Amino acid sequence: MAQDNGKDVAVDKNLIANGDFEKGSEGWLALWTRNPGTGKTAFDTREKHSSTQSMRIEHTGDKDWSLSHAEQLNVVPGDIFALSGWVRLQGKGNASLGVITRDADGKVLDWNHGGKSTRETKDRRTSRSWVQQSADSPLVVLDVVAKDGGLEINGMGILTSRYDIFQDTMNPENFPKLRWIHPDWTSEAWAKDDLMIGKDGEWVRGWEVETKDGKMIPCGTLCDRQAVSYARKRITAELAKSPFRCRFIDTTTASPWRECYHPKHPMTRTESKHYKMELLRYVNEGCGLVCGSETGHDAAVPYVHYFEGMLSLGPYRVPDSGREMSRIWNNVPEQVAKFQIGHVYRIPLWELVYHDCVVSHWYWGDYNNKLPKLWDSRDLWNTLYGTSPMFMFNRKSFEADKDRFVKSYNIIAPVARATGYSEMLSHEWVTADHAVQQTRFENGAE
Repeated sequence: MAQDNGKDVAVDKNLIANGDFEKGSEGWLALWTRNPGTGKTAFDTREKHSSTQSMRIEHTGDKDWSLSHAEQLNVVPGDIFALSGWVRLQGKGNASLGVITRDADGKVLDWNHGGKSTRETKDRRTSRSWVQQSADSPLVVLDVVAKDGGLEINGMGILTSRYDIFQDTMNPENFPKLRWIHPDWTSEAWAKDDLMIGKDGEWVRGWEVETKDGKMIPCGTLCDRQAVSYARKRITAELAKSPFRCRFIDTTTASPWRECYHPKHPMTRTESKHYKMELLRYVNEGCGLVCGSETGHDAAVPYVHYFEGMLSLGPYRVPDSGREMSRIWNNVPEQVAKFQIGHVYRIPLWELVYHDCVVSHWYWGDYNNKLPKLWDSRDLWNTLYGTSPMFMFNRKSFEADKDRFVKSYNIIAPVARATGYSEMLSHEWVTADHAVQQTRFENGAE
């Protein structure tokens, strides 16, 4: 366990004495089991991680058990602790790594605060969580930072991804005026003279950002010819510290091919297309990452693995879906119900050509649970097209709709797995009103 008071976590200073069991059971309490006599401990010199031995726990009961350290740490509001441990589980059940929290009088508040659980795995699995003590109640956030040269969550079979963008570049002179500053803006492009210039001699306007007084200021646009050099500098350095396995490149396949009239880096539309694809190629082939981009374009199919937004028809999303992404709509706009989710007009032209080449997702402001009244319909479209769902939630909304998220996953996932790599051969309307539709795939699924 390490503590952080607003600075980098001192992971080399373990606050738990004998956390590696090098000194046997020193500092550890005896194994507790709900059913007496159903558990025992022993030291194992073959199954170990970074020390000469590990603690083996053999539990034969059907109720809970606990192995606790005797150390108790005094905390104050604002303290943050990183708790981590290596676990290998064999057999049924699960093991959870957490802490016991107590009030000032020693009364237990939570027996497993910040607990992260694991089930049987072939190899040891790291479990880690951040535990922050606030003035009123504790807050727990999953930690995915790099440790020992790798993201711990990578070992859990999860595709870890990082958002990125190499188009919008805000003038640093505007930073004091803004409500927030995007960490991925290529704002150094202003000083390096790498902005895209239009035929009128003005820098090309990009995404608009709200200022503190409610006005909107546009970003500049990085010239596509220059983007790859920015990506090489940023991505290579980051992967050395945080080896994410996927990179999402925003806007690249959602924005048009453009001309640049800057004398230092002129560019035709054909060249714009080329350099956009070179950016995606670098992420995919150069960095060996799963690569995704926004909306989608057939020119990018050879270079990406997924498109965020290909399932969502641009004109028929809810208003401001790109800015108010987390807002849940309980009232359904007519154009969304009729053209986006309605069964009368949609046909899967894209999937009929590219289903076995690239994964299509809904837009991140137009996901499965965006409009709860249409959630069932979106799940059906995913199953019909053999595509993956998209969800957006916070802790509160996930807890409120947990069963519905699980239901959605259980409906869609088996079909996506069965058809994901197979060509879509046909689509047909089975009934005259188009309410019943059928797709067929090369592997025989339908």
